[in-house]
Amino acid sequence: PWLILIALLISALASWFLYRHEYNWSRLTNQILTALRFVVIFFVAVLLLGPVIRMVRNETEKPAIAIVLDQSSSLWLADSLSAKKILPQLEDLRNKLASSGYEIVTRDFSGHAVTGIFGSPVSDLNSAINQTELDFEGRNLSGIVVVSDGIYNSGVSPLYQPAATPVYALGFGDTTQRRDLKFKSLQYNRVTYLGNRFPVRAEIQVLGDLNGSFEISAKAKGRTIASQRAVIQPGNKFMPFEFLLDATEPGLQRIDFAVTPIRGEHNPQNNKFSAFIDVLDSRKKILIVAPAPHPDIKLLHTILEKNGNYEVQIYIPGVTSNEPEFVNKRRPDLVIFNQAPDLKNLTTPLVRKWMTDKIPAFFIVGEQTALKMLPTVGVPVTFESVQWDEVFGVIDSRFVEFALPDELAQILTRMPPVTAPFGKFKYPASAKIVLNQRVGNVSTDRPLLLTFEQQEQRLAVATAEGIWRWRLKEYDLTEKTSGTDELLLKLIQYLMASDDKSKFRCTPVQREFNEGMPVGLEVQVLDQLFEPQYNLPVKIEVWDEQNKKSVFEFTPAPGKTTLTINPGTGVFRYKASIKRNDAMESDQGFFSVIPMQLERQDLTADFNLLRQLAKATGGKFFKLEQANDLQKFLTSKPAPGRIHPVNTYFSLIDLKIIFVLLLLLISAEWFIRKYSGGY
Repeated sequence: PWLILIALLISALASWFLYRHEYNWSRLTNQILTALRFVVIFFVAVLLLGPVIRMVRNETEKPAIAIVLDQSSSLWLADSLSAKKILPQLEDLRNKLASSGYEIVTRDFSGHAVTGIFGSPVSDLNSAINQTELDFEGRNLSGIVVVSDGIYNSGVSPLYQPAATPVYALGFGDTTQRRDLKFKSLQYNRVTYLGNRFPVRAEIQVLGDLNGSFEISAKAKGRTIASQRAVIQPGNKFMPFEFLLDATEPGLQRIDFAVTPIRGEHNPQNNKFSAFIDVLDSRKKILIVAPAPHPDIKLLHTILEKNGNYEVQIYIPGVTSNEPEFVNKRRPDLVIFNQAPDLKNLTTPLVRKWMTDKIPAFFIVGEQTALKMLPTVGVPVTFESVQWDEVFGVIDSRFVEFALPDELAQILTRMPPVTAPFGKFKYPASAKIVLNQRVGNVSTDRPLLLTFEQQEQRLAVATAEGIWRWRLKEYDLTEKTSGTDELLLKLIQYLMASDDKSKFRCTPVQREFNEGMPVGLEVQVLDQLFEPQYNLPVKIEVWDEQNKKSVFEFTPAPGKTTLTINPGTGVFRYKASIKRNDAMESDQGFFSVIPMQLERQDLTADFNLLRQLAKATGGKFFKLEQANDLQKFLTSKPAPGRIHPVNTYFSLIDLKIIFVLLLLLISAEWFIRKYSGGY
C-alpha cells in the first residue's frame, strides 16, 4: 500500500512540473488540466504496480443422491421379467428426485454407467458403497440408494464397517427359501505334479425339504473319472464329499463336478462347479547341506516346503540316516550350504562337487564355516578376520535384480541382530548387494547378502547366521512372516532362474483369468541385439477344449505389444508364430478362463441384510415397488444445499473500462488545451 503514496507523490510532482509556467488560459482551466494530468499519471502508475482484485462469489451446491444398481446376473436368473422393469422404475425415481432439487447420479456396482445388462459375475456390495463414498468425497452427498437383492458373494459384509452416508435400500427379488441342492464350496490345490494324487473336497448344501438320493461326479474332457452317490438324510444340511484324483497329464486341466438334479429342485443351475488345476511335470530340486543342525536350516525348509514347486531335502553328514538321492544319483537345481565348508571338513567334499558341476548355490556363513577355505572351493569371498560381531540389515538402494518386499525396509529397522564376521572382507566387484550391514545406527558398505555370477553359475552369500530370528520377530510384530519369506523365496527363485535367450516370446499376462476379464497375450520380438523389433505380423492360434481353433493376426508396435481376446471359458492352448528372414519362429503355452459361478449359487434375496444396512447407516429400507414412498420420504425433509465461497482473482489492468477511462481523460486534456490555444 505504501507504493500508492509514492504514486500519488510522483503524480502530483509531474502534474505541477508540467503546468507550473505561465499560460494563456484562465487559472481555472489550468487547475482542470493539472487535475486531469494528475489523475492520468496516477492511474498509469498504479496499473504498473499490477494490482489484483479478488471477488468472492457464493455458490450453492445441490444435495446429491447416488442410485447404485446391482447388475449382477443373480437378479436376471431369479426373475428376468421383473428385472426388465427396474430401469423404468429407477428413471421415474430419478426424475422425481431431480425435480425436487437433488442432483442424481446413477451407477452400477463397478461405478460405471447403468446399461441394463444384468451380467456381472460377482456382487460386491461393500465395495460398491465404499467406492461411491470415495468418488463423492468433498461433495454434498446426502444419501446412497442401493437397488439390490441383498446377495453379496465377493468382498466383506457391508455390515462389517457401515458407510458414513445414509443408505436407502430398495430390495428386489424373492425372499422365499426354495428347495435346492447346491455346491457350497469346492476346495482343491491349484498346483499338483504329474503322477501324484491330489485331493478335492466338495461340500453340498441342502435347502428346503428335499429328500431322495443324488450322484456327484467328476469329469475330465467329458470322461467320468470319479463319482459318489448319497442319500439326503432329514436334518442334514451340509454333505461333504472327498475325492482323490490322479494327475495323469501335464498342463492346465479342467475337472467338472456335477450333481444330478432332484425332483422339485428350484435352481439346478448351481449344481455344477469346475476346478482348474495346473499339473506340472517336474519340481525344482533343492538340497540343503550343513555340518550340524541349525535354526536357519529349519527356517529355509519351512519356507520352501510351503511352495509346491520345490522338492527339498536336507543332508547333514553323520546326522541324517540316509544320504538324499541328490547326493549321488540326481542333480539338484540349487544347493544351499549352511556354514559349509565347515571347520571339521564334513561337508567340504560336497561343496567341491557341486561347485565343480556349476550348480547354483547359496552360502550362509556362520561360526562353523571354514572362512579361509571359501576361495579354494570356488567362492570368491575372502574374510580378513575370524572374530564375530552382531550386525543389522539395511537394503541397498542400488539393487534392482528383483523386487524386494514393500514392507521389508520398515521391518528391518525392528529386526534383532545377526552374527557376522567382524571387519572387512573382499568380494567380486561385479556383485549385486541386496542387504548391507548396519552396526548400531551406522550403515556400512559391508554386504550382509550379495549375489554374483561366475562362469554361468549364479551364487549368493549371506555373510551372517541367525536369519531365523527375523522371521520370529516379524511374526511377533505383525502376526505374519511375508517380508522374510518373500525375500528368501525371491532370492532362491533368482538363483535358479535361467536366462531366456529366445528372441520371440508370447506369454499370457497371467496364468488364470476370471470370466468377463479380457485375456491378454503379450508378444515380444527381439532382434540380434535383443532390442525390441516391431512391425512384424504375428499369427496366434488358440484351441479350446473341443480342439476348435481361432486364428488372430497381430502386429506389435511401440506401446502396443499385447493382443486382447475373449475366448470364453475353459482351458486353452495357443501357438504364436512369425516369419523372419525366411525362417519360422514360434512359441506356445496354456492359459485358463475360470467361469464365475458365484451368481448361480444363491438366488434367494436377502432383505434382512438390506434392512440392517439401512438401519446401521441412518437410512431406511423399501421394496422396489415402494420407490414412490422412498421419493416422498426424501423430499419430505430435503437435505440443505452446501454454500461454497468461490474466490475469483483478476488483474485490474485487464479491465477494458480502465482503458476507456484513461483514453477519455487524455482526450479531454488534449481538447481543453487545444480549445484554449495551447500547444
